[in-house]
Amino acid sequence: MLRTEPQADHRRAARRALTVTAEIRERGRGGLALPLDLAEVSEAGAFIASDLLLPVGLELDVVFPVPGGRRIEAHGTVVRVDEQVGSAGMGLR
Repeated sequence: MLRTEPQADHRRAARRALTVTAEIRERGRGGLALPLDLAEVSEAGAFIASDLLLPVGLELDVVFPVPGGRRIEAHGTVVRVDEQVGSAGMGLR
């Protein structure tokens, strides 16, 4: 479910909490998708909560459902990796 208040920080676009499983693939490779938890989204990026961390610079195809039955298809690049236990994941732009 989308949260209505933006998180205050230095980001260019307000992020919204969204707990949903996204299909993640290396861009242009096709193949099997990794089902990973999308935790936040914005117009400029997203955060994937995961202990499986992909390398910074890797380009990805991301597909995820949103309320109303639609599916969003997006492309992104891993720009940050957070290895902290309990909040591990990757920032995408």
